[in-house]
Amino acid sequence: MSKENNLKPYIAGVVFTFIVGFSFLMIKVCVPYADTVQIMTYRFDFAMIAVAAVLAAGRRRSQKTPFSSKKVLLIPASFYIACLALQTFGLRFSTSIEATIIFAVSPLIVQVISSLFLKEKSTVLQWLLVMASAGALIAMVSIGNKVSVNIIGVLLLLLAAVFMAVYSVTARHFRKAGTPMDMTAVIVTEGFIAFNAASVSACISAGDPMRYFEPLLHWQFTAATIYLGVGCIMLSAHMMNYMLSSLHAVNASIFGNASTLVTIMAGALILGEPLHGYQVICAAVILGAVVGISIDGEKQRRLEQINGH
Repeated sequence: MSKENNLKPYIAGVVFTFIVGFSFLMIKVCVPYADTVQIMTYRFDFAMIAVAAVLAAGRRRSQKTPFSSKKVLLIPASFYIACLALQTFGLRFSTSIEATIIFAVSPLIVQVISSLFLKEKSTVLQWLLVMASAGALIAMVSIGNKVSVNIIGVLLLLLAAVFMAVYSVTARHFRKAGTPMDMTAVIVTEGFIAFNAASVSACISAGDPMRYFEPLLHWQFTAATIYLGVGCIMLSAHMMNYMLSSLHAVNASIFGNASTLVTIMAGALILGEPLHGYQVICAAVILGAVVGISIDGEKQRRLEQINGH
């Protein structure tokens, strides 16, 4: 494998980090105009339009749709959609701070599951760096913030973190069943169906079907959900699936912790939110952990290629 191809998964990781990192700012824009289910619905609506355009453009190269011979991809896709759904409802009971703390341990869950089911071996250095990243992220969001625990919210978010970890492992396991774009298309299609069903049902139950379209009357909502759908669902899912096709599950999942770093930095630079010394220190630890795990993981990958694995 060429040096350029070796770098591509990590470039995808950097792109993923920045796309997801700015998502919090866009969600803040959407909140005044719609509830969480409506926001998720329109995110998947715009993601579906983008995926349909990509598939239509590539139809000449391949006549097979993702569902024709790749139904096995529904397994990791279902875990991904379940994670988003649990996260959405968990945030009804808990704060984004609690969600960040809980999702900080997701790479640790990935590390355990991948070692058990994929037989992906992690070095002692990788275990230490993952724990350092999780600890620094928890410290970054919890210091100076009051965290009031809601059991229902914590359980939902913890289950969401587990499902995200299982998605990473199963997507890695079924990576040969299709291309990263195939996996992305299945995720977006399944999410489009699930969230639209929930949103339409809610509007009909309320006796106001036209409520479905009300958020689109606000251009701020439309612009933000286009970013959240095309960028944060379609592109970020594609970047993650691309990473999982080449990297060990834990090496790919650690970039999720780095995205919170981008969120906090963006809040300070764009929104003028305060940035404290301890946040800078924690950010350096997280960034160092991501770089360290990536370097160590690349050494592992080269050894596996030499040994024929």
